[in-house]
Amino acid sequence: MMKGANENTCASCGYFIQHYIFQPFVCIKEKYQTVWYGHCMRPPRTRHRSTTAKACIHWIPMKDSTENKGAQ
Repeated sequence: MMKGANENTCASCGYFIQHYIFQPFVCIKEKYQTVWYGHCMRPPRTRHRSTTAKACIHWIPMKDSTENKGAQ
C-alpha cells in the first residue's frame, strides 16, 4: 500500500523525538544509529511511537534546523 504524498507521519512532526542507540564497537564514523521508534513531547506524551505511524491531530511541521543558526 502506497502512502499519499500529503500523509503526515510521526517522524515528520515537530513534537516527535527520535530514539538512538550507541554502538561503541562499530568501526564506522556514526556510532549512534537511529531505531524505528521515538516518542511524542506533546502531552499526553505518547511513548514508543513508530516513525511510520500516521500522525495524530496534534501534528505540526518540523522546524528547519537552519532557522536558528544566525541567532547565536
